Order: sequence, then structure tokens, then C-alpha cells
Amino acid sequence: MHRPVDCDTVRKWVLKNGGNAEPENWKTVNTKPCPKCGRAIEKNQSRMHMTCVAPCCFEFCRLCLGDWNAHSYDFACNRFQVDDQGTETVTNQESESEAEEIQRKQRKAIKQSLDRYSHYYERWVAHERSREKAMSDLKHVQRFQIKQLSDKQCTYGFHIKFVTDAWIQIVECRRVLKWTYAYGYYLSQDETSLKNMFENSQAYVESSLE
Repeated sequence: MHRPVDCDTVRKWVLKNGGNAEPENWKTVNTKPCPKCGRAIEKNQSRMHMTCVAPCCFEFCRLCLGDWNAHSYDFACNRFQVDDQGTETVTNQESESEAEEIQRKQRKAIKQSLDRYSHYYERWVAHERSREKAMSDLKHVQRFQIKQLSDKQCTYGFHIKFVTDAWIQIVECRRVLKWTYAYGYYLSQDETSLKNMFENSQAYVESSLE
């Protein structure tokens, strides 16, 4: 059951979560390929000096991917040079400035897309985990607490059936809220009024449930 979203949305969402596209996007945003072995290397320090992991251990510049040992202290990959014919040339980073600009915009777009996906996916998972916990609590209520409560109140179990009915409603609400995040992910960003109305309703339901 996946109300309020349709089967096509669920199919796309499940396929997206199970595919390799998002991990690949994360790699694009957060890593650079080693110029020697091609392995994706994550930058974990503030410096531009990168060192590939063993057994490669190649040291390179994050900016231009050039051999670090060929760099001067003032980053020669940013410096203009003049060739033998007197024509101005530039080193790797400057000669590819237009390509770098395109790549920077692509990386920014991918990061924004990844951040947006993470927002919806994390909340989708959170509501599913809360639903599972509510189901576990419901079983405990049904097995033990209803009898304890009926004994304490000196009444029959069917008189306090509303307690389990309420718990079942919590489980159902968690399921609905979980799928609203799949719906919200595929909701057009251009339909501002619809998006705002949806998010306001979603926030109200979440607040009420909590």
C-alpha cells in the first residue's frame, strides 16, 4: 500500500533508491580521479596536495591534476607562460578555464540534485523506521498492555479497544507520510503554489502526528 502516490511514482522512486546513479553523482561531486591510476580520491584536508592511496601513492594537485612535484610553491598551474614563438600560452588549468567553468557548473548542479534527493530520501527512511517502531509497540500493547490496562480499570478489553485503534492509526499515518516524500520529490519545482500548499499540509500532518 502506498497511498497517496500512484504506482508509477513508487516504481520510479524504488528504482532510484536501488540504482547506482546517486552514488556515482556523489563521487563526481566529492572526488577527483588519480591522474596515474584513475582511482577516485576524496579530499579530506584543506590543502590542494592530494596523495593517492597505496599502492599507487601518486601525489598530485587537486586544481590541475598535475604532478605535485612539478609544482612550485606559488602553484605554477595558475601561471601564464610564453612559448618559443612568442605566443602567449597558459598552463593546464588556465588553458582549460572554459572547460573548468562548465565542469564547475555541472558539479554544482549535481551537488544540488544530490542534496535534494538526500533531503527526501532521509525523511522517507525516517518515517519508515518510525512506522516499524510503531508496529513493534502496537504488538506489545496488544499482547501485554491492553490486559494490564483493562485489569487496572476493571473493565473488559473491548471497552478500551480505542487504544489499539489509535496505535493502528499512527502506523497508517507514518506510512502515508513516508510516501508523501516520494510524491514531493517528483512534484514539479515550477508549480510553486501547489508545492507550497503540499509542504504546508505535510508539515501540519507531521506536527499533528508527533
